[in-house]
Amino acid sequence: MARATLYGAVAQVAVLDSPSYSAALYGAVAQVAVLDSPSYSAALYGAVAQVAVLDSPSYSAALYGAVAQVAVLDSPSYSAALYGTVGQVAVIPPSPVAVLPDISGAPTVLATFDGSGSQFHHYYAWEWTSLPGGSAISNYPIALPDNGATSMMVDNELLCHFEGNANDTSGNSRNGAVSGATQVTGKVGLNAYSFDGSNDYIDYGSILAFTTGDFTFSFWMNPDASQGSWVKVFSNRVGTTGEGYNLERYGTNTYRFQSGDGSSWYANNNTMTIPAGVWSHITLVRVGTAITGYLDGAAVYTDVAPATIAGTDDFILGAKAAGDTTYAWDGLLDEFAVWSRALSPTEIGDIYDQQSKTGLGVSTATAAFTPDIAGTYTVQLTVADGVSVTADAVIVVPGGGGRRKRRRARRGGRGFFIVDVNASGQGFGSAFD
Repeated sequence: MARATLYGAVAQVAVLDSPSYSAALYGAVAQVAVLDSPSYSAALYGAVAQVAVLDSPSYSAALYGAVAQVAVLDSPSYSAALYGTVGQVAVIPPSPVAVLPDISGAPTVLATFDGSGSQFHHYYAWEWTSLPGGSAISNYPIALPDNGATSMMVDNELLCHFEGNANDTSGNSRNGAVSGATQVTGKVGLNAYSFDGSNDYIDYGSILAFTTGDFTFSFWMNPDASQGSWVKVFSNRVGTTGEGYNLERYGTNTYRFQSGDGSSWYANNNTMTIPAGVWSHITLVRVGTAITGYLDGAAVYTDVAPATIAGTDDFILGAKAAGDTTYAWDGLLDEFAVWSRALSPTEIGDIYDQQSKTGLGVSTATAAFTPDIAGTYTVQLTVADGVSVTADAVIVVPGGGGRRKRRRARRGGRGFFIVDVNASGQGFGSAFD
């Protein structure tokens, strides 16, 4: 059977004259049109196979059959080598182009950037590149506010952003002493802490006993796939059975919260699955003797706790106790917060929503925001790898003037174009109020 291997976006291959001939096409990558079996995706089998526009240079599709038909190469730099009776290459489309007019507006009035004039986009990604001094608007993800600044942070006992250190910014100054853990790229903000599963930990001292009170733990974690048995993500327990509490690994990618009354452990052997190698938002809530675990804002786990938790020790991240090498956890932690109250499901969902998004938090052709003060808000729209454009939202108090400007849109280093646009403005509201 003749074979045609497709690496590109467009070409047309007709009947190959010998099973020994092949056709290799190089371009971007594509959607698959006609499949003779729902189990195939990029590989097509049959007398006739058809593929359409490819969207990434890293993908490939293999076509098998007497006739293989493909559509459009995405760049003149790609080549198509065709062998057989008939070989034909068709239309080469233009490269992606980012188009984004400036806008204007007034403070507290919704404004919208419109990138729908962009052509041949692969995606829409928005990011603030400059904001007026004093504006509360920022790119997602948004860190929890310090010093109990909003209603969300009432009864906040510990807040660690891990930006260069393990300091507490809740207003309680319960700073951690770092032993071995290292700074790496974070999920929220710039940094997180990495624990090596050998002897790394952060010691916060004798805090967070929570003997009878409700509590909430909220944090981002990214576990390594390889973990020891019963390793502790965090712990506040001594060595005696049934004393203190901890979040521990129970099995492969499964975790449970365990606490004791001074002599016996309380846990019903339920677990929550936390995937390895990716960031997940974890929340653990105690109400009386009930424990509820949330994964990425959704309740997925329940367990039990004693009426009184007894025998607590120093609060430790990444291990069972200071200096512990037997139960040291391997992975990343970021944005670790603790409350002496039970957060509501709505509050938990809000934290996940504000910290799981990036940029302006939208992936559509338009992006709306509400500017909080007068000034110039500059946004960047990216429509393909290396193809982006910036635009300004000029926000003035009613009665102020506007301006016109010329905007250069970058096209992946392959040139630019100039358009005339009007100046105007837009933004999104602050979070965690």
